[in-house]
Amino acid sequence: MGSARLGHPVLDDTDQAILASLAGGKGRPTSEIAEAIALTPRATRTRLARLVGRGLVREIGTGPQDPQRRYYLADRGPA
Repeated sequence: MGSARLGHPVLDDTDQAILASLAGGKGRPTSEIAEAIALTPRATRTRLARLVGRGLVREIGTGPQDPQRRYYLADRGPA
């Protein structure tokens, strides 16, 4: 609906909930994030990809199907 001044869409409540679920600094897999925000894993992955693209979230893992893949807030997590 609205856009931020730099052309990025404004974060909606679901995006904010994803960021809040990562606020503890502990990396979380998609399944845990999806459960925490009551969204399907597929929809959660789509939103995470967008947040990664915007530089708000970092993903750590070896590939798309890596069961150890974790997501962190961009300013936290392992170096």
